[in-house]
Amino acid sequence: PPPAMLAFLPAAPFPSRAVLSGSAFVSAASPTRAARRAIAPAAAGAARMSLIESTPFLPLVYAALVAGGGTFAAVKSGSNKSAISGIISGVVLTAGYFTGKIEVAQVTAALLTVVFIARLVKTKKAMPAGGLAALSAGMFVVFLGLV
Repeated sequence: PPPAMLAFLPAAPFPSRAVLSGSAFVSAASPTRAARRAIAPAAAGAARMSLIESTPFLPLVYAALVAGGGTFAAVKSGSNKSAISGIISGVVLTAGYFTGKIEVAQVTAALLTVVFIARLVKTKKAMPAGGLAALSAGMFVVFLGLV
């Protein structure tokens, strides 16, 4: 096609004539063995994403569960400590999400795991302490990027 017609086409997302391999450009038509080796690890790593990378809204879901659970406990049993701790934990997790600090979610999940394990040991009831300990421990692992 004439060059004037090409002006209406969107720009290609990747360069069509060259691929960056290390510090040198290599022809994309016939990449060298070194270029294929340089590109392969990046492609393999991109295929395996952690759960937190594939579902970035997960801290918000966890925050809603924690805050909602604390509020539910306060309504059901009249425990203001549950409501206050649940809402504060939910707000901290939400703030960590919106500021982009996953470390805040990691620390909060670790602290909640310890608190709920202590409650499980004290009450010896699987619910709600055991379930919330398992949820918080699972979220801690997810926030670490291990899953």
